[in-house]
Amino acid sequence: DITNFIFNQIMVPEVGGIDYTDGNRLAYGAGDRYRQAAGPEIYKPEFIFIKGSGEDVRRAECYQIALKIEELVGNFPVTEGNDGETRPARYSDICILTRNSSNNNLEQMFESRGIPFIRAASKGFFTSLEIRLTLNLLDIIDNPYQDIPFTAVITSPVVGVGANELAAIKTYYQGAVFSMFEACRAWCRENDSRILSGFLEKLEDYRKRALILSTPELLEYVLRDSGLYDIFIAMPQGESRSANIDLLMARAIDYSKGSYTGLFNFLRYIRLMEKNDVDFGSATGSSAGTDAVKMMTMHKSKGLEFPIVILAKCGGGYNNSDYSGSILMEKELGLGIELRDPEERTVDSTLPMETIRVMRKQQLAAEEMRVLYVAMTRAMEKLIITAS
Repeated sequence: DITNFIFNQIMVPEVGGIDYTDGNRLAYGAGDRYRQAAGPEIYKPEFIFIKGSGEDVRRAECYQIALKIEELVGNFPVTEGNDGETRPARYSDICILTRNSSNNNLEQMFESRGIPFIRAASKGFFTSLEIRLTLNLLDIIDNPYQDIPFTAVITSPVVGVGANELAAIKTYYQGAVFSMFEACRAWCRENDSRILSGFLEKLEDYRKRALILSTPELLEYVLRDSGLYDIFIAMPQGESRSANIDLLMARAIDYSKGSYTGLFNFLRYIRLMEKNDVDFGSATGSSAGTDAVKMMTMHKSKGLEFPIVILAKCGGGYNNSDYSGSILMEKELGLGIELRDPEERTVDSTLPMETIRVMRKQQLAAEEMRVLYVAMTRAMEKLIITAS
């Protein structure tokens, strides 16, 4: 009913190209299958709206989603089979759909509350913690005079330098040009910092091995010797993190088969892939039977169904980059250019540009409408919509 109520009003031929009222309405075909199992109220859609904007409000939305999942699991009756028999909901019955795959706040909230989840995203490899940290470590093996990756590694669980010790190290160093690597070496010469000293010794060993080992061999040795691999497995979503590391290892093996070899060339290749937005995807490392909340984009959910669907982050605006430039091109309408007067120093829109802009807005609205329809029709029993 909620899907028909919404699309009866917004899906019209002038915008979406479809007359929703002309035989295209969503038909309810489950009869009394769900209503026999529990009262009809429990299956009604829910809306969670957080008023305001900013990072704190987005975190509040993630917190409310986590609370709702904890409320549903073990309590909400999920129907199995055609006889109306129910069982308590599991994590794997829940799917969170978002417009894009960037869900760092949500993932951090789930990790902090112990909610298992699986990313089914086409991107996310380079932004994952385990890949960022591993690449940072490889960076400083190649060149330790890189302050940002060096600081990231020594403040990670690999070394464990705290904020106070980090500030002391930086203050202690009196060199003309600051280097975190040199600052740590100077600090260890005068202070009893066994953990940091031990890491610097290991780093020197890794740098020597990089001269004789292939990149895959070096990567495997460093991950095992530093304890990074064990750290990733022990963290929340350990299976997923170890699978991402295995994917990085596979890329290193493939790259080493080419004409370019060595750690420097491999890192250059990886950074080029990241810069050009050629993501390797994010491995989940989980079998189909894993009891975990699924997270995916609305686009990827097409053709799938889930007992419980949460449409999250619905408060975001449209991406207007397609019609906000100073030069717009359209196959049928041609070129739209702003009118600039250098003497008066004014910029005005032109009729061709405004015509293209209106057409692009309509196309974008139609696409967003179709994506929303796909998302709202993925829920078999319960639909929850959140926004901030």
